[in-house]
Order: sequence, then C-alpha cells, then structure tokens
Amino acid sequence: MAQVWTESCQWTTDRNKFVRRYFAGDASYEATSGRAGGPAYNGWWSVYPVRPVPQGNEFIFFCRFRVTHPAWFLGVVGPTVGNIGTGTWWAGCDVFLAASADGRLQLVHRISSGTVVVIAQSPPGTLTFIGTLYGLAGKISIHPSAGTCDLYLDGVAVPGLSGLSGINTAHLGSTTWAGFVTDSYARCDLFVADGTNPTGNDVDVVLPDVRVDYRTPNGNGVLGNGFMGNDGNSVDNFLHVDEITPDDDLTYVQSLDPALDSYTLQDAPVGMQIVGVTSMVTARKTDAGVASLRQGVRAAGVNGLSPNYALAVSYVTYSQQHGTNPAGGLPWTELAFNDAQLLVEKV
Repeated sequence: MAQVWTESCQWTTDRNKFVRRYFAGDASYEATSGRAGGPAYNGWWSVYPVRPVPQGNEFIFFCRFRVTHPAWFLGVVGPTVGNIGTGTWWAGCDVFLAASADGRLQLVHRISSGTVVVIAQSPPGTLTFIGTLYGLAGKISIHPSAGTCDLYLDGVAVPGLSGLSGINTAHLGSTTWAGFVTDSYARCDLFVADGTNPTGNDVDVVLPDVRVDYRTPNGNGVLGNGFMGNDGNSVDNFLHVDEITPDDDLTYVQSLDPALDSYTLQDAPVGMQIVGVTSMVTARKTDAGVASLRQGVRAAGVNGLSPNYALAVSYVTYSQQHGTNPAGGLPWTELAFNDAQLLVEKV
C-alpha cells in the first residue's frame, strides 16, 4: 500500500508552520513534544487531500495519541466534500474513530456536528482519560456494505473492532476516500498508506508500532551547490537548510536561475525497519512571475523527484512520499537511507 502521509509532530512548536503544510484547516494547534504526544489540541486540523492524492478504498494507518476527554480524533473524508476548509467537514466523514465517555473506542459515521452513528465499538474502559499515550494501528476499507475494519491498540487486537467485515463504512455511498481530519487530541507518529502497491514492494500489513523521525542535512551532497546561501556563498549550503523547525528568512539558499543541490543526511536510527521516507522542503518565491521547485531523494545514483511545485510568495512546506527506494523500487534499508541524499531543484 503506497505511502501517502507521514508526520512526527516534533517540529510543530509554531502552529502556523504546521498548518501551512496542508490545504485546509487553521485550528489552534498547540506546541508538541514529539513522542510524548504533546498537550491537547484547541481545535482541529485537516489534510485534504494528502499528497499524493490517495487511491483505492482501503488504507492502513498508525497514530500515537494522548487521550484526555471523550471526543473523535481521526476521520476519513469522502471525495464528495468540497467545503472541508469551512468547518463543515464533519458532514462528509465516511468513518471516524472516537472515544466515548465510558472509554470505548468507537468506529462511527459522523453525520453532523452533534450526531454520530456507531458502527462498532470496543468494551467500556478500553481507553482512559488520564493522559495515557496510545499507539493505534489499523486497516480499514471503505464500502457501503462490504467494508472492513481491523484495529490494534498498543499491538493488541481491539475487541469488537478487529476482524470486522461486511459493514457499512461509507455513509455517503462513496467507495473512495480523499483526506484525513483529526480533532481534539494530541498526537504524533502518524503514518498513512492507501490501497495501491505500485512497485509490489510497498507495505501492505497493519504496522504494530511506528516511529516517525526527522533527519536533517549534515553536509553538501554530490550534486551542485547551484544555490547561493544567504551569506553570499555556496560553500556551506547545508548549514542554511539544516534546522528542524523552518526559520524562514533567517537562513536559506536561493537562486534566480535553474539550480540543483543535494545534501547528505543524518543517519537513520540503528537497527530500525524503514517502512518509508518523506522528503520535505520549505520554500517561497521572492518576485513576481512563476517560480517552480522540485524536491526528492537521490539513492544509488537515481533521482526520485516530485512533480513541479509552483511557489507562493509565502512559505509552504512541500512533501514527497517515497514508500520504496527510487533505485529499483525496493524496500528501504538502513544502509540505503544512510547513503541517500536530499534533492532540491529550481526548474
């Protein structure tokens, strides 16, 4: 199943830097603390659509979240919803995961802001509201009569929500999905894959535990130095793009002409299975007219680049998913990632 979205939430100390990654949703996203789950939200955020646009009617996901009160916290939006950014996205949620007042984990249709229909649920007391950090893994297919659901909490099958089939998971009659929305809980380590497997090597099983780590540039790569640093030279370009939290106009590289840079990256954690890689670049244009950028990863001499992004005058963080190694489409290994480089190209 092809990777379509990853988010660690470790760098979102400024909610504006988080919100600008996505196409809709401007809630008050609180500062987080990475794998601790962060404090609770004061609002919601959405991804509509994720990049790349998901395909098929099935997806797998992992989400680590901290429960503080009864609420819904992760939903799948049907493609018929065109007003998700206006706050009425709930009317288009095919399925939503929620926590009830008695601690049940629920799979529901959210019909309106105050109306839900419970499809299936776990026993009372499955969740507590004392700030416990949970890891929720799942595989769900969207269908009005043949939907499926398989959920695991901290690696253990959830009673009442595992091995379900023949259920209605598409209250709008849609058999595809277009985005994710979340509400009310702190979360981190989010991974989503859709129902495709273009290389035959993408992950296609429920992932029992996922950790999403950021790795920043630590040196100039083998290509270019075609950009110029804001200090007026191109010798130490990686020092201008090595921060975890984007610092915008404080440090940057730039070019008026077509240019290509590559950067070496910090090594992956030792001994970890890598299920996918997401390359991310924050950029903007500084003048009138069209300015476009591509970004991606280079592995074993093969460049895996995104489509062209037309830059805006404000900073936007662009991401590209690499569920498999661009060199041969094979699963990532620790060695392959450690030899890979980040690519940025002005086109």
